Amino acid sequence: MPPKGHSILSASSSDRWLHCPPSARLCETYEDKGSDYAAEGTDAHALCEYKLRKALGMEATDPTKSLDWYNAEMEDSLHFCHFSFILFTKPLISDRIPSFFFDNLVTLF
Repeated sequence: MPPKGHSILSASSSDRWLHCPPSARLCETYEDKGSDYAAEGTDAHALCEYKLRKALGMEATDPTKSLDWYNAEMEDSLHFCHFSFILFTKPLISDRIPSFFFDNLVTLF
């Protein structure tokens, strides 16, 4: 699973930093208090990553027992998204692509 923490230019805050680029650095000075919505999204993301790894035949550990927000509704609502993503991703993973990475921290500078 990916390391915890946020990117300076995270997708979840992209509306803010696209409209006000300096806000990205300014927000670093404030404590990330999180929210129930963020926690649920993190759990959904972990579940999707697990399902994708499993569908691609990669080693994967079922995270459901450690997810605080996991329930039948999450499983049902993610089913369509997961299926669509597999249909999109699986053809991309072939002998032509030597590696496939999930949420790896990349340092640019």
